[in-house]
Amino acid sequence: MARMSFKFHKEAGLLTLRLHEARGFGWETYSRKARALAVTISLGWTDPPIYESAPSRSVDPAFWGSSFEFLCTKKSLTKIVVKLVERNATRTPTVFGHVSMSLEDMLAIQDGGQRWWPLAGSREGQLRMAVEWRAVQMN
Repeated sequence: MARMSFKFHKEAGLLTLRLHEARGFGWETYSRKARALAVTISLGWTDPPIYESAPSRSVDPAFWGSSFEFLCTKKSLTKIVVKLVERNATRTPTVFGHVSMSLEDMLAIQDGGQRWWPLAGSREGQLRMAVEWRAVQMN
């Protein structure tokens, strides 16, 4: 019986994003109404989300404790966009901050020890998330 050999493909893998919490929004500059903040993940700024967390019931810090994983076929070409949003039934979602970068840059920065990601579009907002890459065996 012939043995099949498998090798890990460096471009294809399973990507896991763990969304923990966000802090530092300075809500005093916004209205004081209650907020239901969620995190969306997409593969481009205008692309529809491939994941949306349940809304957090607290806002500063906001907690989610959720994770999402998907099969990524081209690590070198993948861009991840993580947005902190408030959903409102009467208008488009309000984006309170975002992280947008290539997957390879995101993994390299995290390997350097970063756990809190600054949110662009927010003066002091930060998102704590973890990114994990696992190569997939291909034959």
